[in-house]
Parts: sequence; C-alpha cells; structure tokens
Amino acid sequence: MKSCFLSVVLLFVTLSSSFGQSIILFDELNAANAGSDSVTMVGPLGESFSTGASAVSLTDVMVKLNIAQNDTTTEALINRRAGFPRLRPAASSGAAVTIALYSNNVLRPGTLLAQLGTVPDSSLPASGAYQNFDIPVNPPISLTANTRYWILITSSNNSVAAWAWTTDVSGIGSANEYTFFNSGVFPNVGVSDGPYQLRVTAATPATPAPTVTNVFDQAAATTNLTPGMPVQVVGTGFGNSTADSATVMIGTEAAPVLTFINSTNLIVQVPVDAPLGATTLTVTYKGQASTAFNIKLVALAPEIEPPQSQTGSSFYDTSNNPITAANPAVPGSQVYLLAIGLGTTNPAQATNTVATAQAATTQQVQVMVGGKMVQPSYAGLFVGGTTGFYQVVFTVPVDAAMGNQPVTISEGGSTSNSQTLVVAPPVPIINAIVNGATFQAGNNPQAANSFVSIFGRNFGSANTTSNIFPAMSFQGLSVLVNGTAIPLYIVAGTGGQINVVLPSELGTSGTAAVEVMTSEGASVPFQLPLTADSVGIFRIADPSDPKRMNGAVLFTNTAWKVMPLSMATALGFPSCASVTTASVCGKPAKAGDQIEIYLTGLGKATPNGDPNGNVLPTGSLAPTDGSVLYKTVETPVVKVGGVPAVVSFSGIAPGNAGQYQINIQVPSGVQPGDDVTLQITMPDGSTDTVTIAITS
Repeated sequence: MKSCFLSVVLLFVTLSSSFGQSIILFDELNAANAGSDSVTMVGPLGESFSTGASAVSLTDVMVKLNIAQNDTTTEALINRRAGFPRLRPAASSGAAVTIALYSNNVLRPGTLLAQLGTVPDSSLPASGAYQNFDIPVNPPISLTANTRYWILITSSNNSVAAWAWTTDVSGIGSANEYTFFNSGVFPNVGVSDGPYQLRVTAATPATPAPTVTNVFDQAAATTNLTPGMPVQVVGTGFGNSTADSATVMIGTEAAPVLTFINSTNLIVQVPVDAPLGATTLTVTYKGQASTAFNIKLVALAPEIEPPQSQTGSSFYDTSNNPITAANPAVPGSQVYLLAIGLGTTNPAQATNTVATAQAATTQQVQVMVGGKMVQPSYAGLFVGGTTGFYQVVFTVPVDAAMGNQPVTISEGGSTSNSQTLVVAPPVPIINAIVNGATFQAGNNPQAANSFVSIFGRNFGSANTTSNIFPAMSFQGLSVLVNGTAIPLYIVAGTGGQINVVLPSELGTSGTAAVEVMTSEGASVPFQLPLTADSVGIFRIADPSDPKRMNGAVLFTNTAWKVMPLSMATALGFPSCASVTTASVCGKPAKAGDQIEIYLTGLGKATPNGDPNGNVLPTGSLAPTDGSVLYKTVETPVVKVGGVPAVVSFSGIAPGNAGQYQINIQVPSGVQPGDDVTLQITMPDGSTDTVTIAITS
C-alpha cells in the first residue's frame, strides 16, 4: 500500500485514550468490486453508517479507491444511474480527495464534523487496480448512540480518484444505510445502487454506562419533585470531580449539576420550565447514557432545609446567625428558614441562576410554630441565595412556648417536613431609646434628668394605669442604668414602651448602659450616648391636623393651652371666655401674654442655677410650692416666629423631676397665625422647634 497524507481537524470533543472493545460499524471492504465512481465527475460521494445502542468512539476509516476510467457503455450508464459523462478528468498537479465525517440531515449528509484525511492522486494505484487506503482517527471522535453519520469524499483540483462500489449488501451495517452520488441519495439495495466499499471501525469506551437508582428532593428525601427544585441523584458512574462530572437530562431538557458530591451522588436542578407530570431522568458520562429513570413533577412540594451539621440549624436570625441552643430565638423576634419546592415566583425564576432581586412566591405560604399559625412577612427567592432555594421570613409568636418547637410550612394544601426551632424565654430586648418629647428616630444622645422612652419587646403583659414615680419596679419589671435601678413613670408592657427620667447624676459625655429586667432575665445593655442637654418640647396632637406640631404651652398661672381655636374645638375644649383659669381650654396667645413652655432635656439644674450647686437627686421632685427653684445653669434662647423673647424662668417645673419649664412674654412684632414657630436653643446648639397660635 502506498503512503497517504492525513490532515485531521476535530470538531467533536475527544475522549480519553483508554477504550474498550474494538467494533466494526460498517464493512463492505472485502466484497466483490462492481465498479467505481469518479469523485470529480459525480461527487461528492458519500456512504452512511449508524451507531448502535451505546455511544462509541470513531477510531479508523478505510476506503477502497482506484483511478477513474473512461466508460461510455450502456451497461455502465444503467448500472450507476445514467445521465452523467463517464470521461476521466485530466490529471492535475496537486489533485487529491478528502475524506471527512458529516452529520446526518434527513437521510443526506449534513454538517461537517471533522476532516479525517486526504489521499493525493499520486498515491492512487496503477490504472485498473483497486487499493485500500487506511485513515486512523487519532484522537478518536465521540459518536452518539443510535445516530446516523456520513463518510464523504470530495475532490480538489479535478482528482482522478474513484470510489469502488459493490452490489453486495450483506456486509456489516450496509443493508440499512444509504449511498450519496450525483447529488442523489439511494438506498443500498444492490445492483445499480450498491454501497461504496468502506470500513468504519470504532471502540466502546472503557467507562461503563452510569446507573441511576434513586432520585429525591434535596431537603427531605421525598419523591415529590417540582420544577426548579434541587434534587439528589443516586447511582454509579457519575464522574470523578466537578470538572469531570456526568451530565443530566430531565425529559428533553438539561438539568444543571449544582453540586458534584462524589461518583455516586449529584445535586441537580430540575429545569424551571419542565412540564408537570411523568417524565424521565437520564445521566450521561463520556458518551455513555444511563437507562432512563422514571420521575414525576408536581407544582408544589414545600420542604424545609435541614441543618447542615449536627451543631447547625434550619433557622437563622436577622444577622444570619444559626438559631441554636446557644443562640435561641426570642419570642417576638424575626427569623428565617430556607426551603425548596415552593413553586413559581413573581418575577419568575430562571434555571441555574441566583436571584438578583426578591421574587415572592405566587401562592401563599404559612408557617406553623408549635401549634401556632404564623403568616410570614416574606416567602420567595432572595438576593444572593442558592439556586432553587427560597427564604421564608417570619416572627416567632410572642407567646411561643419555650424549648424545642416543631416548625412546618404549608402551601397549596401541602405540608413540609418538620424542623426544630429552639425558643428562648422572652428576655427583654431594647430596640431604641428616644427623647420623651420629640420621639426623634436614631441613636441620638440624651441628657441627664431627661424624659426618655424605651422601646423594645418582652416588657411583660401588664400596663400601668397612671404615673407610678418614684416606684423602682412594676410587676417584676425594672430599668437599670449603669447597674442601678431607677424610678419608673409609665410602663406599657403590651406596647413595648417604658417612660423614665434618666438619673440626674449622669455625666455630660460618654455612654450609659441601660437594661430592662424582668423575671425572665435582663436585656442586652443598650449603650445610650450622653450629652449636656437634649432639648425636646412636649407636643399636643391636633385631631384635625395630624401634621401640626403644637407645643405644650400654657398661659402663665392657668390651665389654658396656647393653640388654634380650630384645634381646641377638635379636642372638645370649651371657650376660654366661659371658664375659669383653673379649667382647661385653648386659644391663641397675643403679644405681651405671659406663657409657660413645657419641655425636657435642658441639662443641669441646681438651686437658683448655681453652677456649683447640687442637682435634684434621682427619684426626687422639685418642691411643688417653689420654695426651692431648680434653675438651669445654662439659659436657653427662645424665639417666637423668629423674634427673640425674654426668658424670665428656665428650670425644673415645680412638682416635677425631668419636666422643665420656661417662662417668657410673647414679644411684639410676631406675625399672627395658627402655626407660628416656637424655637428653643441651648448655648451648645441643642434645639427643638414646635408651633403655637398667635393672634393680633
């Protein structure tokens, strides 16, 4: 055999160099020659071959060629489809034929898959002789099971090569294949349409086909599977690593491998758009496919993710810390769990992607904690979450029983597996401490002897009916500042609010540690920043105008409130013209009127304002009769409608502790109106503004 020149270009993924048994897919090489067809005159020429039930690798192709002959006999024309010339082309320098592998396209050669080699005219045998030309395929080319392929020979530079054919169709594989020449496709039936003389050799992979023995949901190991759900596939032959893993098909769609556990376990995601009902799952590795495994997809199959370790949890707090015995959930606190199988979302999720925005479930999800039903604040995909996982956020019932509580979720009539939530005793939690007059949000510094409101939860179920100052406790509840209990004013346990006056002995900088203590324990200390003064003017709400910030201001030595007449009417007050000064009413003030402003946070106050004097002791009230006046050491600046007013008194209101009083005369030149600004500013800049009504 003369040498031939090979040029191989691979478009398929090559397999490992390790192969199993060598097999013949097509062989008519040793059959009797019936003639040959010129590649140039009637080409390209092609012969199809098919693979069997298993994937194989193409390893060798051998074709029988000779030199095209001039042949114009009637028999030759009949034998190989009359209608084309049978004159051999003239020899040409550099002429050759190329042998290539093509896909199948409706029983015709389809797309070029790989060029296997070339045979130059200079290698052809002498005139009239036939010769086998062997073309090894290295590296081998992976061929899919149960698939038709084509070997195609094409001419360049008017090659004189001709491909031998035979009328014998008894060779391996040829009876079910087709011949392509003169732009036509003809079945291999012998006589004029016999196959080309070709041998196609392949090898079975050394790797056995994978097997699938079980498929179940990744959380609770049930066979209730939904589109989008991460599922675990169990079997054999799934590969060796994440980079060398089997692929998975569910129905006709690829199911992405989310986690390669080992050669016998994969976590894959069911395609989001997979149709409901019975379908199959198939695993393929190195061209070898498993037997189809029957599964069924349903719309909803809620399941809670189990703990990832013995010390882990299925539940997390808002800081993403696992809820465990060492970090139990507190009644009234917000926690979340991870779940699968919650169905469609809005917007819809996409297969093998992580959500970039929240996408709530389209069906309502409910949570059962112990025997208590809870409506979650959110259920759906979440930013940064794991593919196919949902987040369910809910609040632990305030009356949840302590200890290990079973939790399930339900959706569309289906209930999940049960996981254990560790619930702690309802220890108090402080969320915020704000000025008792302004209720301004944020962690703002407060001054000693100021009214403050403590907001939080687990403050008990009892409420005071009035001011209980100077009681240090109420129904087992107390407030500690730097470890010492302080007097209470109002406790609204069910509302999560406690009103107190900060100790007057606190400093003017740094922080104070504030705790709420009940029979269940003490809250985590709240670090409250301190300042010299924190002005807050008390407000009176206007039922007719919720936006109005009317200050708590009285006409001096009366119970008459300074406010618009419309507000007084909305509050049901009588006309001031019809009552005594000891009765409550409301009306606007005018220039020259003496008024009293009630507020908190004016800082250090001592007898007659002596900078070196002693402050009012914590738990004490300033004398009601005014025998000792606790005046502020610093004098505030007061403006009414932007006009400065003369301050005649600034100090603790007689008979009070944290409530201060400023006396002024309404200055002349103030523009009248129902919402005239009243601003109070301390020398260090602490300030607050409300409105009052001024008439002409």
